[in-house]
Amino acid sequence: MLNKTLQNLKISIVIPVYNVENYVERCLQSVVNQTIFSQLDIVIVNDGSTDDSLAICQSFAAQYDNIKIISQENSGLAAARITGLDYCQEDYITFIDSDDFIEDDCMEILLDLISNYNADIAQINYYAYFEDNQKVKSTSNTSLKVFNSFEESLYDVLIPENYLRYAVWGTLYRKPVLEQTYFRAKDHINEDIFFKIKALNAAKTVVVDNSAHKYAYVQRGNSLMRSPFSEKKLHILEIYQDLLAMDLTARERQLIEVKLILSKIELAEQMTDKARNNQYLAKVRQQLITDIKSFNVSAYKAVLDRRTLTKIYLGKISPSLYRKAVKLYLTIKYKFNKL
Repeated sequence: MLNKTLQNLKISIVIPVYNVENYVERCLQSVVNQTIFSQLDIVIVNDGSTDDSLAICQSFAAQYDNIKIISQENSGLAAARITGLDYCQEDYITFIDSDDFIEDDCMEILLDLISNYNADIAQINYYAYFEDNQKVKSTSNTSLKVFNSFEESLYDVLIPENYLRYAVWGTLYRKPVLEQTYFRAKDHINEDIFFKIKALNAAKTVVVDNSAHKYAYVQRGNSLMRSPFSEKKLHILEIYQDLLAMDLTARERQLIEVKLILSKIELAEQMTDKARNNQYLAKVRQQLITDIKSFNVSAYKAVLDRRTLTKIYLGKISPSLYRKAVKLYLTIKYKFNKL
């Protein structure tokens, strides 16, 4: 039960919707089931759906006064989130992907964390949910962590990834934090990374409760498997370059540069097969290999842990060797994290 102060606080929830007729009812019902539903203002952004998604959303909006629908031409996830933010009137804001769903006390726990730790950002944990009802826990640890500086939170989200994650969902933000950051209008893969890091930079205090697995990240098919390479994945390099344009300390800059080189190692390995038959990709891959080989690891030892150092050294020897090591590591973690 929330105390009287928290009972007066409200949350805006932005839910972008595009052709998810098989999922959106479950998503919206999970929001309606929230223990603090009366304190929620739900903003559904219909991003030009051509299936029955809009009709399903309209049935919910007809029943509940705190659910509203904004419709626009199909513009992509980032643009839909931007539109949703324009309609958020409450002091706290969160995002839910329309094919996912949340546990009944998810919003209450997030609001409680924000209040108890006077935080600007609160994040809870998630579990992967498969259509056969199998649940797999997040591989992160299950303790609580408070971050009191951008350098501290940046290190965690970029390097060990023990607590913070890139995804914007499963996270509650104070509205003033989001007024200092933004989604890039480009609808590229990994745009969440840019947004989340900008938000962390605007926050004074961030709290993460990894013991609370309250967000169901729905896996369509066997989507824990690595997706095949596409040129869209190269946009991650642009994102990190844009982040380097921020006003950063020397250590913060080094952390982003390390993540940039790790991304180059990943990409160089993933594009190996396609580069054999594509002159452009072959040229791009060769440049990535050159950047990896010339990366001066010694200059970054002060900001790196042993695991990250090992990753980079393996990548410098061979991106394929790096990938095999990561795959083995993830396989072991996956086996030990089934619910």
